[in-house]
Amino acid sequence: MLQFENVCIQYGKTVVLSDLYAHIEKEKLTVLIGKNGSGKSSLLGCLIGQTNHTGRILLQNKPLDAIKPRERAKMLSFLPQTMPESALTVRQLTALGRTPYSGLGGRLQDGDRKIIEHSIARCDLLHLADKPLNKLSGGERKRAFLAMLLAQDTPFLVLDEPTAHLDTLQTAHFYATLQTLVHEEKKTVLFAAHDLNSAFSAADNVLCLHHKQAVFSGSKQKFIESDLPKTVFGLHAQTVTDTDGKTRTFFYSPM
Repeated sequence: MLQFENVCIQYGKTVVLSDLYAHIEKEKLTVLIGKNGSGKSSLLGCLIGQTNHTGRILLQNKPLDAIKPRERAKMLSFLPQTMPESALTVRQLTALGRTPYSGLGGRLQDGDRKIIEHSIARCDLLHLADKPLNKLSGGERKRAFLAMLLAQDTPFLVLDEPTAHLDTLQTAHFYATLQTLVHEEKKTVLFAAHDLNSAFSAADNVLCLHHKQAVFSGSKQKFIESDLPKTVFGLHAQTVTDTDGKTRTFFYSPM
């Protein structure tokens, strides 16, 4: 559904990524990982025209740069790492997710309003729907932007470190929402993360950046069984089975 072919990113004389090839599997939750400065945000920025690059990116087998912005916004939604503190209310922000369908300043239909309210409810924000974003906590504001993405209702969602600054419970709830989108609503999600333990509890697949390239693109289990946790991060991986029968992987330092 999303393919990177020979993608290169360079800032001046500094090469960030070179000859990158990767395939993001449809209807899977893929975590993008790599050490700080490995190019995760730069790669995601290519998807919204924020990062200049060479090579090709295909979305649903179409060159991304050949898709008109409004049509692209119906196919792919993006949650940046840093979100502005706006005076917009949660409901007003969420309504912006319907812009690709109604147009800027367009009239919302009854169907749009139902989607907006449903998106707010799914993010547990109905009690804050009329509160300005600049009066919310960091976690509440992040959920408000997720509500906007849900209202946009795209088949592909991209999120840059969506759980940064969230506590453990908020992170678990956020990832549970993403899992529902993928496994029940057949969405495709690509998200960058720096906390391997929480991210791997949610992810199906892994895209790993190292030394300016994609060194792994595939299933979570194959990544865990490889030497990459140690060679890229200096970590060991251990998989355990909980009392509820679920398996979980923990990454830890041998020091």
